Amino acid sequence: MRLLQAIVVSATLAGLIEGCAGPHVIESAVPMAPQAARAKPSCTAQWRAHRHTTQPQAQAFAKKCLHAQGAVEQQFDRKTVARKLAALIDADKPLTALEPSDVGAFCPGYMLQDRKGRAVFWRTLLVNLTGAESVYNTATAYWEEDLGWYSIGLLQLSLADEQRYRCGFKSEADITDPNRNLVCGVKVVTMLVAEDGMIGGGAGHEMKGIGAYWQNLRRPSKVRTELMNSTRAIAQCQADPRNS
Repeated sequence: MRLLQAIVVSATLAGLIEGCAGPHVIESAVPMAPQAARAKPSCTAQWRAHRHTTQPQAQAFAKKCLHAQGAVEQQFDRKTVARKLAALIDADKPLTALEPSDVGAFCPGYMLQDRKGRAVFWRTLLVNLTGAESVYNTATAYWEEDLGWYSIGLLQLSLADEQRYRCGFKSEADITDPNRNLVCGVKVVTMLVAEDGMIGGGAGHEMKGIGAYWQNLRRPSKVRTELMNSTRAIAQCQADPRNS
């Protein structure tokens, strides 16, 4: 009898030891780690899935989509944008050292100016380009049907260009930040004018310089003529009277 009791006790202890060494876990009792929130598709990706219909519909969709993704929605005036650009383009910036081969069409007196005077030209060109592109509205979006993406913000930039220009945009909503948009725009202008040695957009050079990026700078755009007239009118762009 004692032997039988000993066997039973030993078996019971073995079962208890095994249970401690490898306890059975009830899965429903184990808290699950929270899943990381999925990043929302870009407005471009969402609209592309819709299949393009009309520009007004594309813009209406972008307005709602960008708002939902935290876009900066501000309406500026020319003076405010000019003030922001004044902080980004001064005599010390690389842009003012450039001497585009076609600058005379925009600013006959450019080559006579020091870098401070040249900065005034570039600021004037960009503030007026901003007005033409977005009417100074930070959340303006335009569907580029031939490219298949949205151009966004003050200078109508695209997230698709991030790999080349490296402006630090992580989302299309980022492009609506007015300061980051203008900083990136100045960078794009500097890079393209330096690469091609011209502002571009003129006859035979429509896709050179910044004409390659902004359609409003390409002939025969009416806006191009207006931009040229606006810069030629400033004091820093007056031609040397001795050459007239």
